[in-house]
Amino acid sequence: MGEPFAALDDITRETMNDELLRLWDELGQTVVFITHDIDESIYLSDRIIVLSKLPGGIYREMKNDLPRPRSGPTTRTHDLFWKYKKELMQDIANVSAIKRHTEELEEEEIVVN
Repeated sequence: MGEPFAALDDITRETMNDELLRLWDELGQTVVFITHDIDESIYLSDRIIVLSKLPGGIYREMKNDLPRPRSGPTTRTHDLFWKYKKELMQDIANVSAIKRHTEELEEEEIVVN
């Protein structure tokens, strides 16, 4: 699912997140969910994959050990939730720094040639 809840308001989005978790629990199907929302990725997933910039690849794979069943207020205030959020924000900053460094190197190559 590629960012299916991106255009929703926060309340509707949280309701849909809970509904997705309910369906996942009921049906037991694997779901690949793509999002740019760190909180959403932590809340919904058992495994989070941070992608690198071009060339695309996996920067990091993180196992999510938050207890299930998950509920908005309880899960979003759990210590592990905040630990994961901090780690993921750092990962994204690292990926962005790598991209900037790569762009700087490419610019130097253009100037040298």
